[in-house]
Amino acid sequence: MIFILNIKPVISTSEIRDFLLSRLKLKSCDINELLGENDEALINYEIKIRDYHVEFRTELLFFLSDQTCLELKIYNSLQIALLFCTYFNIEVVIDDGSNDPYRWILVERNEMIYVVDEKIGADDDFSINYKSKKEIPVEEVMKVLPGKDYFLLAPGERPTFVNTDPTWNKRFYS
Repeated sequence: MIFILNIKPVISTSEIRDFLLSRLKLKSCDINELLGENDEALINYEIKIRDYHVEFRTELLFFLSDQTCLELKIYNSLQIALLFCTYFNIEVVIDDGSNDPYRWILVERNEMIYVVDEKIGADDDFSINYKSKKEIPVEEVMKVLPGKDYFLLAPGERPTFVNTDPTWNKRFYS
């Protein structure tokens, strides 16, 4: 499974490693950069820095096997984002799991969660329209993101978009 977080600052490899060691209680041998040499790692990660004007400059990708997700009880990006925002005291933006490419989930430093829209600019920069933000309880978000049951399905039986709740947009934008 790939979990993707978008953050504003540029972050270093050592900061990612420290986060994973501290928050997920992993050993150093359990962590590997995506193109690193440790084939036995539980978590591989990649840091992508956007080199163009954008609000959320860094994209972090965490790669976990299904077995690792089950062992660590990490089933979606929100779980990592909540740990990440409190550890680094920064905002994190994640995909809302729906088929709307401009709808995101914003996790603020204080762990408040909002559904937000992407601001579409002439230069296609990735920034958030903060006027669109609508608060949502963590329990509501967890209902539309993958959970343990998702990982117990065979890969071919898993839905493409886990957030298929027809009321998702209506609840926040009616």
